[in-house]
Amino acid sequence: MRWWDTHCHVTDARFEDVYSLLAQSKAAGVGTVIVPSTDLEDAKKALVLSESHNLYFAAGVHPHEATILSSETLDGFDRILSHQQCVAVGEIGLDYHYEGIEKATQKKVLIQMMELAVLKRLPVILHTRDAEADVFATATEFPLVGGVCHSYTGEVSLLRKYLDAGYDVSFNGMLTFKGSENIRELARFAPLDRIVLETDAPYLAPTPHRGKMNEPANIPLIAKSLAEIKSIPLDTIASQTSHNAARLFSKVR
Repeated sequence: MRWWDTHCHVTDARFEDVYSLLAQSKAAGVGTVIVPSTDLEDAKKALVLSESHNLYFAAGVHPHEATILSSETLDGFDRILSHQQCVAVGEIGLDYHYEGIEKATQKKVLIQMMELAVLKRLPVILHTRDAEADVFATATEFPLVGGVCHSYTGEVSLLRKYLDAGYDVSFNGMLTFKGSENIRELARFAPLDRIVLETDAPYLAPTPHRGKMNEPANIPLIAKSLAEIKSIPLDTIASQTSHNAARLFSKVR
């Protein structure tokens, strides 16, 4: 079985040996890894890694890093988003979980990133933590843009709206957490042909590795949980989620 990890922060400093990380991933059947970025400097690191390790990446501004983007920074993103290994704009969005990050600034940056997605004809990777409705309201102002709701934890009713608007949803190790019945409810609701898999590594390692560093090689554990939740054979999960990811990130070759 072949798998995709559609969201892995390989640029994180805790990944000291990327060669070994990817070798273990390939041994586990994870053949394609997409690296999202959190700001322009992180996107530059992702670009370099993509060239040296045959990875794909996304370029964007995480809401935790949101500051109004200068014309120079926007030009930098414009250039990086044209790179052949860059397959999406992300991760971008809104995060109201923590105080201290102005909502107006986050929204301004999200709009700037969505505008680049339109210009580059790329999908987006949306971060929606405790801000699902506001992200949806902004995203739907750009009907030509599609993408994925990364690590979605909101209400089923709003996920339905995202799906109806053309967005897919990704699931990660939270599917396996004892207290995450709400995530499993979302997985039961979402059609298999609209689901992709991610680790969000080094975060959110699935059970039985919870509390340790996550890595792409854990994708089969997440998939096993999804297969059990939906009562679908594991090989069907592999083929369909890989097909979905290839459709979503169509620049991957």
